[in-house]
Amino acid sequence: MAEAQYVVAMCDVLGFSNLIRTQPLDLVLTRYRSLREQVRAFQMQGYTPGIAQAINVVDCVIFSDTVLFWAPAAGAPDVLPMLLCFLVAKTLAEMPLRIGIACGSCVIDPVNDIFIG
Repeated sequence: MAEAQYVVAMCDVLGFSNLIRTQPLDLVLTRYRSLREQVRAFQMQGYTPGIAQAINVVDCVIFSDTVLFWAPAAGAPDVLPMLLCFLVAKTLAEMPLRIGIACGSCVIDPVNDIFIG
């Protein structure tokens, strides 16, 4: 996997300890699946100069109370922040998120569960 420029968003599920203490884990899993589906429903495709095919702009991985979203910076840098604003508004009542966004060099290899940058 080669180094590339990405826009990365680290999302923290607020109140996670209370969420898993008061809700069955199956329900929490359903909420996370819903969050991923919302991302996929608004998935857009961008184009990187020099690459003839469309690239998926946003992808994500979930680790307990953390959701990591990323998008190639060259493809469509404004897509991820806009999508996240929409997600925060939609999930505010059931699973509020705190989000930090960064842009820079990363190695993202989801097949091997490696995220460096």
